[in-house]
Amino acid sequence: MSHRRFVRLIAAAFIVAFVSADSLPAFAQTSGGGKLLFRVQIGDRGMKTDAISKDKTLTDYSQITLPGALIKPPLKLAPVAKSSAKFDTPVNAAAADFSAEKSDDADWIVSMFAPGDRADVRSMLADKAMRERNRGIFAHKDARYVRGQADYKNYVLLFIVDGNLDNSPNVLAFVKTPDGFRRTNALAADDTFDIVWSALRLGEVKPVK
Repeated sequence: MSHRRFVRLIAAAFIVAFVSADSLPAFAQTSGGGKLLFRVQIGDRGMKTDAISKDKTLTDYSQITLPGALIKPPLKLAPVAKSSAKFDTPVNAAAADFSAEKSDDADWIVSMFAPGDRADVRSMLADKAMRERNRGIFAHKDARYVRGQADYKNYVLLFIVDGNLDNSPNVLAFVKTPDGFRRTNALAADDTFDIVWSALRLGEVKPVK
């Protein structure tokens, strides 16, 4: 698993810490319509090279439409005890995931991911510097907020903010497993996921009919 994948999907707080609230126009919209349009300039995308290879330039735009909605006001998720964690919905799984991160319990964190992701997650957690940094950031977050969601293939994408609502959003991908919903890194190199992730942070997201 690449370092970039870890930053984007495993330790969302790492991203939150380095992008200002000025990059949050996406959530100035209202929810409704059943679909969301994601639009972002290619120069602001994480996967610029892929987009440019499709005969576009950095000043052009990438956009997609997915089933989904923005949530206003955002749904606040408080930490839960490990014994009380539920995985029947992506939102409940997101609450469990946040709680695991705050606990700094490596086994619990690993169990928040789909089976195919767990070996890579465990390996990244073995990085002492990264683990310490993650521990310090989550120690000061008292809640996770869900600001919207979209459906893509067999995944549910949740748009979350940890801690202060002025922090930058992140996108967590969840997939249904025999043990309920779990996070996955399967979309780390996916073009559509990159447009969603980038549009939420630096572009535009709005409901459409």
